[in-house]
Amino acid sequence: MKKTMATIAAIMLTTSAQAEDVQTPAVVGLWLVKKKDVVVEVKPCITGSDILCGRIAWLDPKAKQQIDSLNPDETLRSRKLCGIRVMWDMRADADEEGMYTGKIYKANNGTMYDATIKRDADGNLELRGYIGVPLLGKDAILTPVKKGTYPLCTQRKARARKPLTNNGQTPSNG
Repeated sequence: MKKTMATIAAIMLTTSAQAEDVQTPAVVGLWLVKKKDVVVEVKPCITGSDILCGRIAWLDPKAKQQIDSLNPDETLRSRKLCGIRVMWDMRADADEEGMYTGKIYKANNGTMYDATIKRDADGNLELRGYIGVPLLGKDAILTPVKKGTYPLCTQRKARARKPLTNNGQTPSNG
C-alpha cells in the first residue's frame, strides 16, 4: 500500500511539473490593428489546445463597417463583425520558433488568406497574409493591448458560422 501511494505521489508531482513547463505562446493576447479600430484576441481555439484562433474582441463603434457585408456567403452578410472569428488553425511552425501558420479572414474585402503570425523584437504582433506564396503577401503590425483598455464585444458567445474561402470551403477546426 505504501509503495502504491508513493507511486501515485510521484506521478502527481511529475504531471504537475510538466503542466508548469507548458507556456502560453507569446502571440496569445489582445492586439490592436494599425487603424486603431479593431482589437483581435488570439488564444487557443479550445482550452488546452496548442492550436490558436483569433476573434474580433472590440470594434470601434465609429468604424465604417459594422457587419460582415462582403462575406462570400450571402447568409452571413448581416452578422455583426464584433465577436466573429477572423483567425483559424494557427499552428506552431516547425521551422521557425515562435511563428504560427494558419488562416485569416479579412472582413473589409470578404477574403480568406493563408497567414503567419509571430511576436517581433518590440513586442508587437507581425501578421503576414498571403495567397499561395508568403513572399507575395502583405504585412500588418498589431500592437499589444491590456485587458480593460477597450470594452470587449458583448456579442453572443455561441459559435458563429465560419466565412467561406474563395473556393467555397470553410476553414477546418474552428
